[in-house]
Amino acid sequence: MREYKFRGKTLENFASNVNPIILKDKWIHGGIVFDAERYWIDMPYYGQILVNKDTVGQYTRLKRL
Repeated sequence: MREYKFRGKTLENFASNVNPIILKDKWIHGGIVFDAERYWIDMPYYGQILVNKDTVGQYTRLKRL
């Protein structure tokens, strides 16, 4: 079974009180949210993180059953 997600590189450092910091230009993957100008990757436990729209693409991986 395949799990379909999206990935992109972060536009800025992302800090959370509960979770570790995600640095700028790191690849992240999850669901996608977008409007006319901006794209976000929706990650579990982090929420929506702004990403560079030029780096957004589909991400697939095999999911173990």
